[in-house]
Amino acid sequence: MTRQGFPLDFAVIVSLVLALLVPTQSFSKDLAQTESARSPHVLQRLFSRSHTPSSQARKPANAPVSLDPFVVSRQRQEMMASQRARPKAARPTKAVASPKESVSTGPRPLTHWPTGQKLIALTYDDGPHPVITPRLIELLRAKGARATFFLLGDAVKAHPKLVETLVAAGMEVANHSDTHRQFTKLTEAQIRAELDACHRRILGAAPNAQVRVMRPPYGSWNQAVMRVAHEMGYKVILWDVDTNDWRKRTTAQMTQQILSQARDGSIILMHDRYQASLKTTAQVIDALSAQGYRFVTVSELLAQPPH
Repeated sequence: MTRQGFPLDFAVIVSLVLALLVPTQSFSKDLAQTESARSPHVLQRLFSRSHTPSSQARKPANAPVSLDPFVVSRQRQEMMASQRARPKAARPTKAVASPKESVSTGPRPLTHWPTGQKLIALTYDDGPHPVITPRLIELLRAKGARATFFLLGDAVKAHPKLVETLVAAGMEVANHSDTHRQFTKLTEAQIRAELDACHRRILGAAPNAQVRVMRPPYGSWNQAVMRVAHEMGYKVILWDVDTNDWRKRTTAQMTQQILSQARDGSIILMHDRYQASLKTTAQVIDALSAQGYRFVTVSELLAQPPH
């Protein structure tokens, strides 16, 4: 028997089709048992891929998972919209270290010593040099000038006779450490050992030498350096005119710099290992002597009352 052209068993046919398309409760249960508890359901893997919902949209762990593809698709769209609306996290900024204090609150090295007498101290670091130092001694004696040589213990060990020659010529010999290590990177015990080793080498080469002043390598100092120097009886000496001769500057450049910056009580830095420094010394002594300046050792300069 039919009804408006349809077979009477139409309802039966529809039920069969739905049974084929939609998994039964028994089938879903069997499917769930075949999967590991750590793995998502097959249909969930197919439709949800690897997207992780936001914390606001995340479902409880025991929430039922829908196997309807249309429901899953709608959930994915809602999840992606939620992620797009979420504000992006700000990029982390690099931490900027706060600058260390550059101004000492304790004793400081001497850079110049005004006397009102137009005195200047020429100083030479890192010697003695087997070639330049003897020529400097000859030049200074010929022009009636005296200077201070900040010696390295290693160089003294290699050329001990030059230390005695310096002292005999009326020059001052001073301590510039044993091996030219940067003192601000050393402990107080290491600083003391460097100064003591150089001092002993100088006295071993010239027993009559008076070693009263020191200059830290690179001019690098801190309160530990000042403290050790004071305990050992040294005055710490830097400079106020730096020729930068180690940068291979020309004689004309260095001479012009000294003549433009030198003043009463100036302490001028050079090194007794450069030919240009030797020529610069000759020109500077002539030019400043004509202006009434005299060239003395650092200790002679400091022996004058400050002006």
